[in-house]
Amino acid sequence: MRSKFHWVPVVGSIAMMAGLVGAAPAYAAAGTGQTKTMEATAYAPTAQDNYPYGAVDYYGRPLTTGDIAVDPSVIALKSCLRITGYSSPNLPAGGFIGEADDEGGAIKGNHVDIFINASESQVSNFGIQTVQVTVLGPATNPSAAGTAACAGYESGQSSTTGGQGTTGQGGGQGTTGGQGTTGGQGGSAPSTGGGSVSPSGSSFGASVAKLAEAELGKPYVWGGASPAGFDCSGLVQWVFANLGVQLPRLSGQQYTAGTPVSQANLEPGDLVFFTTYKAGPSFDGIYVGAAQGIQHAFVAADNATAGVIVNNLDSAKWSKLFVGARRIAAPAQASSATGSTAAGNAGSASTVSGSGTSVTASGSSFGASVVKLAEEELGKPYVWGGTSPAGFDCSGLVQWVFAHLGVQLPRLSGQQYQAGTPVSEANLEPGDLVFFTTYKPGPSHVGIYIGAANGFQHAFLAADNPTVGVEIDNLDSAKWTKLFVGARRIAPPTQASAGVAISQ
Repeated sequence: MRSKFHWVPVVGSIAMMAGLVGAAPAYAAAGTGQTKTMEATAYAPTAQDNYPYGAVDYYGRPLTTGDIAVDPSVIALKSCLRITGYSSPNLPAGGFIGEADDEGGAIKGNHVDIFINASESQVSNFGIQTVQVTVLGPATNPSAAGTAACAGYESGQSSTTGGQGTTGQGGGQGTTGGQGTTGGQGGSAPSTGGGSVSPSGSSFGASVAKLAEAELGKPYVWGGASPAGFDCSGLVQWVFANLGVQLPRLSGQQYTAGTPVSQANLEPGDLVFFTTYKAGPSFDGIYVGAAQGIQHAFVAADNATAGVIVNNLDSAKWSKLFVGARRIAAPAQASSATGSTAAGNAGSASTVSGSGTSVTASGSSFGASVVKLAEEELGKPYVWGGTSPAGFDCSGLVQWVFAHLGVQLPRLSGQQYQAGTPVSEANLEPGDLVFFTTYKPGPSHVGIYIGAANGFQHAFLAADNPTVGVEIDNLDSAKWTKLFVGARRIAPPTQASAGVAISQ
């Protein structure tokens, strides 16, 4: 059980905190559709807020937007919850949907603890608030976490939020990871028992929408194209690149990609374009369907004040500026004009083929995608227990990279050493994991092999220490040669063994 005694805005003892949440000896577990008034606090990705296990949820997955710690005797773990009634600049205005996927020693009774991916000082300002918590039902995407685990409810999968698909909750997952023929869009909504993806590419679109929504709250930076800061087309390019499709950099160029789609036929994942400071498309976003009480919503990096937010396509402002929409094909369908890669889908468990190029048995194409994503994190700070771009430790970086490519790895270096298949040092390929013994016997440090880089013939990338952060190092150096204990190769999502959980 995790300890989360981090209610720093409160002056007083743990006993005082217990008085705030109630001390009744037993609680009736909240059922589907039930709304309860609860006390809410918030926690950050800091080590002190997540001692001793680091910034992971109850199941060992990296903390994400929408993770909620609960008392399992009150709310069952893996339940999807709608939280409303709070006031916080770091959470979506009006409410959000997340997953009860964490617990802690201080989380008892009618009390929820909301993960906010922000600095400790920002999170501390949340204090203790009274909120409304509605239990929507079980996660629609059980292998995902946080908001992504409950994406189906954002799109009408719940009977409590506007109509459930005719196949009902908990149906068998389709073989493509995705979309039931009668279910609403979103995440990996319940399928009708293994139906194929429709020609419209709705399952891929749901993955696009899910990944875009995971960036809500990120800052706006002109010219930005990473979670450190996005502009509108930078966000679009980043989302699709993480799902295996390379789009042009600018809004006007992106407007020429894919195929046109009418406003009446929009589906989640479609790109919507607007004219703003000049004639023609100069602003774009990702259509997500029903979200945050908006019937036709889109996610965009709006401006320096708002950052990445959900906007209303039907509003007077955006209706007037709307110039068109485009649908981008999934990697396996994408034409050579899109320059799609063979990267596995982040969170959609798609096949890892693209543009007609199949992945080799060695997984080298997938490995190249691993390296590309890892290299984007160079220079990020080292944080003990860190599992996000705000700060990584060695195994946190590895877990984060593979999770974004559809493979869930264990949290710790020693555990990761048990994943995949062994590979000799002589046969290393980019994307393989390399392990070292440092402060204790056995594998206690891990990095991602990248081959020739920075003048090194055999380089690897790792979150090294608090002084250097994420950097490239030389596997052939005296230090790392002496400490090297082995390497493992992780299969792409469609080839992964039963021992590795795959995001749907």
